[in-house]
Amino acid sequence: METNEHKDIKKIARGSALSFAGAIVGRGGWFLYQVIAARFLGVEAFGLYMLAIMAMKITDLISRLGLHTGSMRFVALYRKNDQSRLKGILISSFCISFGSGIFLGLILYLFAGFLAKFVFHKPGLENIIIKLSLSVPFMSSMMVVANASQGFHTTKYAVLIRDIIQPTLNLLFISLSIFFGLGLVGIIYGYIASYSVALLVALILITKLFPEIKDKTIKSDYQVKALITYSIPLLFSSFLYLLISWMDTIMLGIMKTSQDVGIFKAASEIPLILPVFLGACNSIYAPIAASLYQHGEFARLNHIFKTTTRWAYTLALPVSLILIFSAKEILMIFGSDFVNKGIPVVIIFTLAQFINSITGGVGFTLIMTGKQKIEFYNSIGLFFVNFTLNLILIPSLGCMGAAIATATSVIFSNILRLMQVYIFYKMQPYGINYLKTIVPAIMATVLLLLTQKVNLLPIGQLMLNVFIVLGIFLIYTRFTGVDEDEQYIWNLIKQKFAFRLGA
Repeated sequence: METNEHKDIKKIARGSALSFAGAIVGRGGWFLYQVIAARFLGVEAFGLYMLAIMAMKITDLISRLGLHTGSMRFVALYRKNDQSRLKGILISSFCISFGSGIFLGLILYLFAGFLAKFVFHKPGLENIIIKLSLSVPFMSSMMVVANASQGFHTTKYAVLIRDIIQPTLNLLFISLSIFFGLGLVGIIYGYIASYSVALLVALILITKLFPEIKDKTIKSDYQVKALITYSIPLLFSSFLYLLISWMDTIMLGIMKTSQDVGIFKAASEIPLILPVFLGACNSIYAPIAASLYQHGEFARLNHIFKTTTRWAYTLALPVSLILIFSAKEILMIFGSDFVNKGIPVVIIFTLAQFINSITGGVGFTLIMTGKQKIEFYNSIGLFFVNFTLNLILIPSLGCMGAAIATATSVIFSNILRLMQVYIFYKMQPYGINYLKTIVPAIMATVLLLLTQKVNLLPIGQLMLNVFIVLGIFLIYTRFTGVDEDEQYIWNLIKQKFAFRLGA
């Protein structure tokens, strides 16, 4: 008989696999988008464009008012037995986020000149910010609608909207802009169009997921006060977290040149493949955690917390080794101007994102169990730590100083959350099974060090590094086996595959 734990594992595996595939497409699409933009615009113009993107993303996050997380939680609570409240949550979440997006987009438009001339001291930035401000309402409401769909304990709609449709359109439009010689203006308007179309698709898909939203006989119970009361603290914590993650870019833009910004953004984007693994697990872990906590099922919550963290760690370890030993080869994709200053940034950020991955969904655990105010206080403290370190390190160390400051903040924040989860719920994600990956990691590291002196072209060296790491980990896993939960999922896959073949 299938146990509750097996049911949880099956649901998480199904949702995480889909989220992982979508995140790879989305992250890969954004990475390729930046490569194309960097090669087409050059280091300086690319740096200006990334500063404008940063200003737009901060404005977008504020305009969501925390609804991208709040709506997901309330949908998870009301989806089974309260259609009126569910309908009200979906409608109010979209309307509030779109309206605030229009208002804050206008604010960004009006203050574009001030930001460009008096904050970043880069007059050429003004026109880019003005044009990108048009994207704010579409981006904020798209993210809210996409995340709300995850409250139904499914990730396929969010993945389709957020990770496939928008990035694919973004790539298509930048390619067309370059092909037809539309320049930076075409790239910007293509970026806006990608979010506009993705929002339209999101609204269509949410009606497919919850058809009753169009049923006029079901009266909407909007629950605006409860939704806003829950979401606003998340806005501040999310805003501070985003500000922390962009603090290095902001302060580089203020204290250094746009070339430094361009190099830093290209290098710092590469290790962001690592949070994809954790994000895929968290996408389905978060709403399940909210439901299990609501019903007092702490044993099941602890089990999926351990499982999702172990999966993220197992996937992040070999990829981290590849990124550290292939930093130069990957940066060459952007161009030779990005390499020298970019290598230490890639290595430092890889180490930080690895720590982020192996601490699991600690942030979502706090948020989904009613500790969102604790998360807010965490963010306040971390903001000042990050700001202080950037202020001290950037003037003397430049890009590397910014990387050290942000990496320190990421590591410290996740260790702090890990301690808080243990204090509140006596949960920690680690076990003896983590140790078995140390042997292949050491073997791969030794071989990578030995092959660094092989004189190969960059693409050849990168392929060799990937082959060494993945080969050792796969062979080692083949001989040592997998854990019970992974074996359960593997058996399900084999059964389904055998059934489809008629076995």
